[in-house]
Amino acid sequence: MEAQRRIRQTPVAVVLAQEHGTHHGRWVRQCRRVCRELEPQVDYGVGGGADARAELVYDGDAVADEGVGQGIGGEDVIDATPPGLRQMIEVFERVKGPVLAVERVPAEDVSNYGVVAFDASQSLGRGVYRITDLVEKPRREDAPSNLAIIGRYILTPDIFPALKATVVDRTGEIQLTNGLRRLLQDRPIYACEVKGVRHDTGNKLGFLKAVVYFALRRPDLAEPFRKYLRENAGI
Repeated sequence: MEAQRRIRQTPVAVVLAQEHGTHHGRWVRQCRRVCRELEPQVDYGVGGGADARAELVYDGDAVADEGVGQGIGGEDVIDATPPGLRQMIEVFERVKGPVLAVERVPAEDVSNYGVVAFDASQSLGRGVYRITDLVEKPRREDAPSNLAIIGRYILTPDIFPALKATVVDRTGEIQLTNGLRRLLQDRPIYACEVKGVRHDTGNKLGFLKAVVYFALRRPDLAEPFRKYLRENAGI
């Protein structure tokens, strides 16, 4: 569990949802704490609304020379046992490199995500892949796979020089996927299919689905909420 200890203590990275179009200079800040507790059964983040996108918040001068950090994309809420980040930590302990959470998505949805290409010849365990390329929001016909990057990351400090060397995109933002692609030139990066249920709360329908999903799993809310739904929605 050495990686878990380092992740808790190292001020390396955190992912926040920022409004589309916000200049990165407004949200670059020093991150002293990422996450203290990995025990809850659900990984929670901070949602940024329908027009939000996950951005890595960083201050290169504040980064420790050693250790790793976890990133949480606020739009993605994952119900998993063990928790999604714990699954990723177990992978990190084996591969000793950055680990990105991925999920298989329908072909018609790949253009909404960063998508990974991977080396299918390597046997790293079920649902674990060595990444060979990353493409930000590809067209359906250009997508290298249907493995989409979702909002959980275990990153090493060398992501920060890679981000600093990454050119801003047409919106004036630095995309984490592009920074990871640059980092891939220098070291292996791995993908982990997290076993669990993910809700994308960055859109209205996904947010509503998440509310209903978790409300129906709370002992104190499930029955009265189910009754309400039956009475008002014919469920």
